[in-house]
Amino acid sequence: MRKLLNFKVPDVFNIGCFLTDPHIEEGRGEKVAIYYFDKKITYNELFENTNRMGNVLRDLGLDVEDRIIIALWDSPELIYTYIGAMKIGAVPVVINTLGKPEDFLFFLNDSRAKALVVNSELYEEKISSIKDKAKHLKHIIVVGRQILGTKNFYELFDKASTKLIPEETSKDDMAFWMYTSGTTGLPKGVVHLHHDVIYFWPPVCETVFDLKEDDVIFCTSKMFFAYGRNASIETTFLYGLSV
Repeated sequence: MRKLLNFKVPDVFNIGCFLTDPHIEEGRGEKVAIYYFDKKITYNELFENTNRMGNVLRDLGLDVEDRIIIALWDSPELIYTYIGAMKIGAVPVVINTLGKPEDFLFFLNDSRAKALVVNSELYEEKISSIKDKAKHLKHIIVVGRQILGTKNFYELFDKASTKLIPEETSKDDMAFWMYTSGTTGLPKGVVHLHHDVIYFWPPVCETVFDLKEDDVIFCTSKMFFAYGRNASIETTFLYGLSV
């Protein structure tokens, strides 16, 4: 299993690529990365599907440091969008799906997000009433049924190339944002850089969790929470495990 506790992060470093690409090079391509209901998604498929989503976003005109709000239930689509966005240097922002419409509008405007990826049910319940007030929003990509005036996730995804030229980001570039819970006022957008996960998470994984090569991660915390994302995505894909 990879050991990252003393890993020296190079100046040119993209955490999205680091979470997927080395597993192909190191022979884990056919290993299951994600168990999702009756699906078994391998590391080869994770690599290709995150590349697809990077191409989807880039083809829509999303660029380096553009924010992308992700309002999806825990799913492969959330993971593909989150990692794919970072691969092209864009900045994914996974938000709380339990919020009210006005909360969603706050996240969209405060982050100045140019794109929103959302489940069709959440779109109807939370987004349809506020979307016209989102000042910077240009693209709404919907996972689920076709909705007039939006782009369908899989129509874009299925046409996209699995070959991606990733952005050569600096280790100090923005990688993703997370919003605080808002217990002391409005939620604050917390900026994380491409090197951050490598600095704070391997000490937990390698000295507390005692991970093994064949471990399967089961996390009850939702991915829009910091711990849920760390345990489900970073732990799993940093170390080539399964979730």
